[in-house]
Amino acid sequence: MNQPKESYFELLSKSFAQPSEDQQHQLSVAGLIEDGTALGLSVLAGKKGVRNAITSNKIQKPGLALAGYLDYLESGRVQVIGRGEVAFLNQLGQTLEQAVVPLMESGIACMVVTRDQIPPRRFLDLADQFAVPVLSSPLAGGDLVEGLISVLDKRISPTLHFHGNLIAVYGMGVLVLGRSGVGKSEVALDLVMRGHQLVADDIVMVRRTANAQLIGSCDELIRDHMEIRGLGIINVKDLFSITAAANEHVVDFAIYLERWDPNHDYQMLGLDVEEVEVLGVRVPIIHLPVAPGRNITNLIEVAARDQLLKRMGHHTGREFSKKLERRLKERRERNKARNEES
Repeated sequence: MNQPKESYFELLSKSFAQPSEDQQHQLSVAGLIEDGTALGLSVLAGKKGVRNAITSNKIQKPGLALAGYLDYLESGRVQVIGRGEVAFLNQLGQTLEQAVVPLMESGIACMVVTRDQIPPRRFLDLADQFAVPVLSSPLAGGDLVEGLISVLDKRISPTLHFHGNLIAVYGMGVLVLGRSGVGKSEVALDLVMRGHQLVADDIVMVRRTANAQLIGSCDELIRDHMEIRGLGIINVKDLFSITAAANEHVVDFAIYLERWDPNHDYQMLGLDVEEVEVLGVRVPIIHLPVAPGRNITNLIEVAARDQLLKRMGHHTGREFSKKLERRLKERRERNKARNEES
């Protein structure tokens, strides 16, 4: 399928690929302690390093690093020290400094000890010396890692801000894109009136999580609100119900609305699956031409149902194409047999 000739779509697609520098976030260790109140974090040592920057939303365990293998140890990450690592540190004795100093010098942001364990005194002294915060949490390893990822995903994940709408339709996150004035907000309002959920209007914030999911949301200031030309600002929760809006949602596919172009070759069978790259994640995108008489809301609902079917392995366009090919093959064989008989 050909892409629209509009330069707007080309620029939009390119902007999806990589976040710019101002879209790369970081969080200080002090900010992690403040935001992660549910994790019960407290500082055991290295208080001078609480301004250290956490630059990755991925968590590491330093087991191999303590054993001397530092090749895959990345700076700016949070290191989680579990019972195995604490037991290893306790049995190091005089060689503890030799094992720990390379870790402290590697540029890690901080270390978090699980289950409120207390590492050896010498380990804590080295943390003070190198200004590497050592935090403690009452949570077990799995729960702690899950909680840390939840906090970091929201604060430092790669993020894109762009003009569009995000609506949850039949549980599918639909990112509606298009030029200003094409009718994105009106379509979103129509979908909300049909019982679907508004996530973001006008400005959509999309972040990539540690497990390569795209999560869409909006700024807290405009949450639950929409701008409709001629009406002004409306609050969908007040107008409809508390279920009419959601704080965030996974982005499952995108819809690009454009003015009908009679010279453009639009999809007829839907055999080609077009995708755009958003922060390194491939997202299906459907081009819908807007014209009088076309009910875009209905089409988006059908598109959401169709995407659900495709996830279950049912691709209607391809199945129809196979049936058509079989029918044509049978007809050719019959014609060939008749010609041979004659």
